[in-house]
Amino acid sequence: MILEDFVMLGTTVPEPNSDQRVFVCSAGVSAELGSLIRIYPLARRNAPHRWGVSRVQLERNPADSRKESFRIAGNRDQNHHQWINYRFEKAAKDVGASARASLLARHTIGSIQEANKKRLSLAILQPDSMVLDFEENVRSAASAPQMTLFDAGENESASGARSFRWMPRIRFRDECGNHNLMLRDWGSFELQRKTDEPYFRNNLSEALHLGPSSSLLVGNMNNQRNTWLVISVLNNIREPETLFDSLLPDPVELGAEARRRIYERDNWQCSRCGSDADRLDVQAVTSQAAKGDGSEYATVCTSCRAPS
Repeated sequence: MILEDFVMLGTTVPEPNSDQRVFVCSAGVSAELGSLIRIYPLARRNAPHRWGVSRVQLERNPADSRKESFRIAGNRDQNHHQWINYRFEKAAKDVGASARASLLARHTIGSIQEANKKRLSLAILQPDSMVLDFEENVRSAASAPQMTLFDAGENESASGARSFRWMPRIRFRDECGNHNLMLRDWGSFELQRKTDEPYFRNNLSEALHLGPSSSLLVGNMNNQRNTWLVISVLNNIREPETLFDSLLPDPVELGAEARRRIYERDNWQCSRCGSDADRLDVQAVTSQAAKGDGSEYATVCTSCRAPS
């Protein structure tokens, strides 16, 4: 399969495998394929930069059954691995800031629980608030069993992400609950490698431009499908507020369990048109809904949320 429009969205910190080749995982999007896609293993050098558009020939990865996962077609032995990224060919100008929101709108969902329900392995979340935190890495497989992106095994030496003292994490709340996910963005670890500890911890949030308008590109693990990581922080991809948005009343606060019941009741589909739901309808809220049971809510998609 040849993709003419692969747009790079993020790369993860390099990890060595058993034969000491260094592997990088990338995630991006293709409008042609209509999907977020994961391409790995890549080499450490000369991967496309974020928002770059590439032409690349892909094939299924026999070691990964996730529908979004591919590898570059070509020779995969040790002598050729370091050159594999040259198979990306520049195809067009980078995606400009004004086009990013529309490119990714269909891949934005409300929660990780929704991603699991739909058997997605990549998704974009837009939480209301995010907090950057740090976990000290004691370099122990027993204390940090989820650190290897490719699930290489319990005997892997301290390398890749394991070799860094601090593991950045992002705490956030999505539509169905609270999360505290490891951030595997390569640039974050590069900042840690190149600077001292106080500078890294004090400046990573600013380097990521992490703020109320940020979005998160998340992905799950191949051998631990319910374990999710933040691949990258994306900015300027939220759809601008419309006139209808400003006219909608503020929703009554619901607990995570109530929100989950509503989505499951409506089978994660829009109650009006049957397409994928991405939010709760606040137009139907009455004083009865203030009880917090969600009885007056319905699931809707972006197209159906404006008042009639």
